[in-house]
Amino acid sequence: MNSLKTIGINLMLVVVSTTVFLALFEFAVSLFWYSETYGDTCMEDHLEMGYVHRKNCVSKIKQPEGEMVEYKYNACGFRNDNFECWPEREKIVVLSIGDSFSEGAMVNENEMYTKVAEKILRSNGHDIVYVNAGVSGYDLLQYYQITNILLQQYRPDVVLIGLLPNDLLGEIDLSEIEKRKKLYSQTSRQDSYAKINLRTEDRLNLFYKIKKIITGTYTGHLITHGLLRIDSIYYTAYLAKSDKGSYLDRKYSEIWNSKLIDAGTILNRINERAKSVDAKFMVVAIPQRIQALLVSGKYEVKDKNAHELVKKLRKITSESGFPITDFLDDLDGVSNATEYYYVVDGHLTPEGHALLGQHVAINLNQILNDK
Repeated sequence: MNSLKTIGINLMLVVVSTTVFLALFEFAVSLFWYSETYGDTCMEDHLEMGYVHRKNCVSKIKQPEGEMVEYKYNACGFRNDNFECWPEREKIVVLSIGDSFSEGAMVNENEMYTKVAEKILRSNGHDIVYVNAGVSGYDLLQYYQITNILLQQYRPDVVLIGLLPNDLLGEIDLSEIEKRKKLYSQTSRQDSYAKINLRTEDRLNLFYKIKKIITGTYTGHLITHGLLRIDSIYYTAYLAKSDKGSYLDRKYSEIWNSKLIDAGTILNRINERAKSVDAKFMVVAIPQRIQALLVSGKYEVKDKNAHELVKKLRKITSESGFPITDFLDDLDGVSNATEYYYVVDGHLTPEGHALLGQHVAINLNQILNDK
């Protein structure tokens, strides 16, 4: 009996000491690996788009991997503070459409690739202003919707879309627009976002749920950050999260072939709309961290090709004549290419935005000189 009592006490001491240690470690990590949010999230429901930025809104957000960032949205709900709402008409107007990468998640406004490109082009003699209409979480179908709305309002000289592979993850057939509007009227923007963007990959849903649980604490986030910094672990984790085909495959699955057709249709439609207001159309393919890893030269995977999505999109849209530039070209052979991305969050770092801004400026400069 005494021995059982001793074992019980020892087990209890182990549990208590482990709990105390983890609590102290969590507190210690929180002192430098913290995350804070101030004020409104600057998002509000919208019956057409699902959600939009709140006008004249300011919020401050600190992600564990990044610095405290201030997000300022002007009278039109765009992340611009260099004009009240409408840019001066004598300037060259670039309407920039995209998701969180284009909005500038986790970087300050002067670090966003749109701002970097704007500064470079101005130094080259172009009196240019960007309208940053990027919204975190938007996909290609929402790009189509918001472009239709803003083209007539702004009548820009150039329409620029920052396109990522995950912009094609959801159902992006044009017939989905009416279905989404019905969904928006029935549920919150958080629930509608989850249903639209994550419903096609059950395995992907599970991966993100597990990731959310693990990174729900400072300690878990720090450990995940440390592990995913190791390229081999990151690559293995990526492969484990989906078994239904990928945009990286050299031979596309039926699902991804269908997505390509839908994407090509939308991009061609946007190009036609841009032409109707005498605007040039340009797509910048922005790679994800896994693509940067694959082109860094550290891995040779026979059945994968990081450039495959752009290659196939160019073929589908070739007759339309608009350019699709591939930022991944700038990372080919760069051994530390993944360092341009935040490890767990996955967004571009300020250095990544600087490099992307140069890429955009070079390609836009050519379009403006030809216009």
